[in-house]
Order: sequence, then structure tokens, then C-alpha cells
Amino acid sequence: MEKDLTAGSITKNLTQLAWPLILGMLFQTAFNIIDTIYVGMLGTKELAAISATFPVVFIFIAIASGLAAGCTALVAQAIGAKRFKEASNIAEHSLLLGFIISVSIAALGILLSRYVFLFMGITAELLPYTLSYANIIFFGFIFLFVGFIAMSIIRAQGNTKTPMKFQIGAVLMNVALDPIMIFGLFGFPALGLAGAAIATVISRSFMAFANIAYLMLDKTKIRLSLKNFSFKTEIIKRIIKVGLPASAANSINSIGMILLMSLVALFGTEVIAVFGIGMRLDGLVTLPVIGLATAAVTLVGQNYGSKKYERAEKTVECAAVFALAVSSILAILIFFFPEAFLLPFTRERSVIEIGKTYISIVAFSYIFRSITISINSAFQGTGKTTISLAVTILSWALTLALSYLLMQSNGAKGIWLGMFYSSAIIAIFSALIFKSKKWL
Repeated sequence: MEKDLTAGSITKNLTQLAWPLILGMLFQTAFNIIDTIYVGMLGTKELAAISATFPVVFIFIAIASGLAAGCTALVAQAIGAKRFKEASNIAEHSLLLGFIISVSIAALGILLSRYVFLFMGITAELLPYTLSYANIIFFGFIFLFVGFIAMSIIRAQGNTKTPMKFQIGAVLMNVALDPIMIFGLFGFPALGLAGAAIATVISRSFMAFANIAYLMLDKTKIRLSLKNFSFKTEIIKRIIKVGLPASAANSINSIGMILLMSLVALFGTEVIAVFGIGMRLDGLVTLPVIGLATAAVTLVGQNYGSKKYERAEKTVECAAVFALAVSSILAILIFFFPEAFLLPFTRERSVIEIGKTYISIVAFSYIFRSITISINSAFQGTGKTTISLAVTILSWALTLALSYLLMQSNGAKGIWLGMFYSSAIIAIFSALIFKSKKWL
């Protein structure tokens, strides 16, 4: 099922890689939406609690995905250069590094969660709800890290269908477990928010073990071997050199969201709930864009490794065109039919009205974000993740500064305006860097 991406039609290669990624992400997003709907049935406090948790949890997802991006780039480049033994060695070291980091971060997350949420402005009334959900999720990051890296190893070989199947299986498992554990069906005790978290951890562990098992079956170019594994410091350094800036960029996204949440929290529980819903809608819209960009990382990596630089550049351009088309259509639908996208999450009119304001301002920022996300695949695929880091720092500096300034006279609406203006500026900045070819 692995594919040589250094030859053939770029458009065909991109679409063949991207559609399983998009489908898998769609199922994951559908789960997140269903999970939010189930939790919303418990009440506004519970919904606000998972909304508050999301930025903190995303920090750890960011670190995992950054390591996975570094792994994808290095493995893909080695495969593109036909150095398969080196690719296997990078994969083994990536899994080891991911496990060590995940255990450390899970422990820190549980120990420091109370202080982080208090810093974010979460009230004493809301804190117990938030901690009951977040601490279980933190423990599950051990499985999340290893699962992300195992998926990236398989995808770097041009195989996105196998991880998709495991991802869909995990999502279906999660959807089945959610109502059982949240509401206490079939004799199982009703665990509320904790039940939602446990269901998520179980499904993530399944996905991690399934991907690792596939790699151990000797069906791929990568050969994982505990028996023949030889630890090499230089490989760890290479992974960290590429993965650390990617993780830092993703983590800054998360820290930026936490700081943005601290501004949002000034306006009360209803605005926090809207922000949480908005983040899920953002995820739905950017999903196909991220799928295209993730596919492009593998394509860029293999072509860069085989020194086919023009193909790498054309890959990014192709991904950007597709991403612009998709994000434009979705932005228009959400802008003109806001209630259709808000009602599945909440029936409270006050929350819906605030949500309409959010959508009316933020919807068309998705078009600008699609440009930035697509171009980022160029930086990641060639291992130039420090460029991604610089763009991310500038993006959040603008977002937070503009949001803070504009909320002084516009209230919560000013935060949404800050998000819109910053996305437009960063898209232009990213395009200029891409055209300069510094990433090559």
C-alpha cells in the first residue's frame, strides 16, 4: 500500500494521500462534535468545562503532532532517497522519544492542571468540573503520543489508508462508549464528564496499539525491531532539531489559545461556551485543509529527499488551490446559515445569539487560514520548521494584541475581530515567505 511519491501526477498523488486523511479527520471531528453534544446535555457548566479544557489539552496534542511532523519529514526524506534502513532507525527512535516525553507530560499535566485553569480565569464553581475531565485526558496522552508517531511513520511511506481505518475504528468505539459511560447505560454507572474522558482514553489506546501492531507485521518499508535496535544520539538530535520547532509552534498555538481564553473568560460562562463551540466549528472547516496539508508534507518530504525541488514546490501550490476552494465554500455556508451550525451544540438562545456574532466575524478568516496551513506543509516537509515557528509566534502576537485592544471598545466582539484581522495579515506574510523560496 506504500507509494513512491517522487514520480507521477502531483495532483493524483496529493488527492490519493489526502482523502483518507480527510475522512479519518472527519470521523474524529464528528466524534468531537458528538462528544460535545452529549456533554452539552449535562448542562452549560459541563459544556464550559470542556471548552476551558480544550486549549490546555491542545498543548499536549501540539507537542505530539510536532514530534509526529518531524518524524514524517525525516522518514519521508529517507524513503525518497531510498535509504530504508535509516528510515526504520528514525522510526524506532521517534517512538522511543515519544513514549518518554508522553509519560513526563502526562505527569506534569495532572500535577499542574489546577494552577493552569485558575490562571486561565476558571471560577471555583467551574474548576471541579474541568479537573474531573482534564486529568483523565492527561493520563491518556501516553497513548496519544505513541499513536500519533506510529501513524506518521505509516503515512510517511505514502500509506494513509491504513491509519484511516484504525482512526475510524477508534472513533466508532468512542461514539459507542460515550453514552454508556456518560449517562450510565446497560448497568454501567453514570460518570458524567469523567465518563466522556474515559471513553476517549480507551479509544486512543486502541488506535495506538493498532498502528504499532501494523508496523510490526513487516508489511511496510519500515522494519521495527526491538532485537536489533541500537540507540544513536545523533538520530535523537535530528528528530529534536526538526520536531522541536514544530512542537514549539504547535504549543504556542495552544498557549495562545489559553491566553485568548483568559480574555474570553472575562465575559462569562456563555461566551466561554460560544468560544468552545467556535473552536469545534473552526476544526470542522479547517479539517479538509489540514488533510491536504498533511498529505503535502509527505509528498514534499519524499521529493525533497530525492532532490526534486520543483515537484515539492508544485505540491504546495496544488494543495493551496484545493484548500482555498474548500474553505471558501464552507465559510459561505456557515456565514449564511449560522443557526444550523450552532443548534446541534446548544438550545440556549443567549448562547446562540452570541454564537451568531462570532460566526459573522470569524467565518471568512477560514479562507486566510487555509493559505497559511497549506504553505506550512512546505516548511514541515523540508524540515524547515523554524520558519513555521516564526510565523506562529507572529500570528499569536498579532491575535492577542489586536483582540485585547479591540475588546476595550467592542467587548467580546473585539476578540472575534482580532482573530479575523490577524489571520488575514499572517496569510499574506506566509505567502511572501513561500514565494521567496527560503524554505528550499
